[in-house]
Amino acid sequence: CNAKIIGETKNWLKYDLPKKYQRRTTEFSVVSNREDLNWTLVKSGKEILSHQGNFKDINFPTGSRYFIDPEEIPGYVAEVSPDREFDITFGSATKVSVVYTPEYGYLNLEAPALNEGESFTLSLKSMNGGPVLNIPIQQDGDEILWRSGGLLTGKYLVEYNLPSNYEPLPVGQVTIIKDQQTLLTPDFTEKKNLYVRTGHPHAVFNITHLESGKEYIGNGYSHTFHSLAPGTYHLQFSTTADS
Repeated sequence: CNAKIIGETKNWLKYDLPKKYQRRTTEFSVVSNREDLNWTLVKSGKEILSHQGNFKDINFPTGSRYFIDPEEIPGYVAEVSPDREFDITFGSATKVSVVYTPEYGYLNLEAPALNEGESFTLSLKSMNGGPVLNIPIQQDGDEILWRSGGLLTGKYLVEYNLPSNYEPLPVGQVTIIKDQQTLLTPDFTEKKNLYVRTGHPHAVFNITHLESGKEYIGNGYSHTFHSLAPGTYHLQFSTTADS
């Protein structure tokens, strides 16, 4: 090795020898109740490690000013312990826990009743993923009143699967807020039948829905146009007879 003589005492030489430093390590672990979610270990504002779910290292370098930054997902709140900066010290194991707790809100639906004996299905699809909830809605009396159980907070797509004799409603969107009740008030419009009659056996009935431009044709002494959308129609009579 290289050494520098820095002094002499009698027959002894003193050397300035290079020192060997051993990095101090200890045990560090993270326990999470969601193995599918990530967390990041930050030290003094800089990212040190990113991992998913549980983690353990028995030779982790010691240091100070660490903290855990958990992945955020709608519908859940992440609780980290310790919830502030911490030190990883030699000789003592450091354990951090990340616990995701669901947050719930509620959905209410109020609407006029359908015809007697009719029902529909309410479909809720979380925009954050997960299965579609298909909920059969039954009416009671002259109105529809429905209250949900706890729903994870976040945005949902709402679809009403109505009987065929009702006008379909566009897919809507609703936001469920923690501990709050959100109200849906859909307006169901029933399709109607139109009955036309004349004394001519060769009559032709032609109606046009002015809002959509759709045309419907019937013929004979009389004809019933079934399940027409509400709106304004133009009705025209003609005949196939030569006379």
